[in-house]
Amino acid sequence: MNNIRYSIARLIICTVLVISSHFHTSFAQSTTQNAQIRFQAKLIEKDPAITQGLTWRIFNGTLPLQANAKPIFEIKDSTLLHTLQAGNYVINVSYGRVTAFKQIVVTSNPVSDQIVLNAGGIKLAAEVGGKPIAPSKVLFAIYTSAPREEERKLILNDIKTGTIVRLPAGEYYVTSRYGDGNALISSDMTIQPGKLTDALIHHRAASMTLKLVNQTGGEALINTNWTILTPTGDTVSEFLGAYVTTTLTEGEYIVVARYENRVYNTQFSVEAGNDREIELLAK
Repeated sequence: MNNIRYSIARLIICTVLVISSHFHTSFAQSTTQNAQIRFQAKLIEKDPAITQGLTWRIFNGTLPLQANAKPIFEIKDSTLLHTLQAGNYVINVSYGRVTAFKQIVVTSNPVSDQIVLNAGGIKLAAEVGGKPIAPSKVLFAIYTSAPREEERKLILNDIKTGTIVRLPAGEYYVTSRYGDGNALISSDMTIQPGKLTDALIHHRAASMTLKLVNQTGGEALINTNWTILTPTGDTVSEFLGAYVTTTLTEGEYIVVARYENRVYNTQFSVEAGNDREIELLAK
């Protein structure tokens, strides 16, 4: 009888311990520290907060992040508003080509902060002969600034006229290609923090239309092979067709037309903004 009573007592005690342990675990989980974080982003300290175009990400851990780190939360919004458990986190905000990180420690207290991007923007356009170049005929590229070409790194290519590119403040190398020929202009530019730079590129080039004819004003001969050369013999471009239109930077050129095993050539000049047609007589 005593053994039975002893066994029952042990069973009751064990049951109480299990229930107590479960209760304490549940209580501890329910009281885990959580806090709300709130972040905004600015171009510069004195500017108002950015209201659009932001992407926010939250990472577990500390800086520097591993290359393959994946965010635990991501949102496109003007403000980052989220609840986190106590711990170490990294906040990342992206705005165009601008990105910034901030490390935070979350406790039981709310976190309200901001990230200053120290960035600006640039909007590119081009003109020739005092007239705007049609957006379909010109493209821009932005590189990091460096004394030598091989040291520059491409940031963004095929930028269209009027596109606003957001970048960290600093020096950049910008190129503008007009048409499909050799009309390429480059320039060093500065992006100032908190400002939008309107950059106008001045091209000195023209569009030239070439055709090979049997008589002045006649129909262009099809299947003509064209080669455009500099006066020193360097090839600028090559084409196949009856009418050939290309954009060339101002200067002197030689054009060679090959048609039915015959070769015709002439010299011509390109003046900035003076688009014109050049005929070669097949004689």
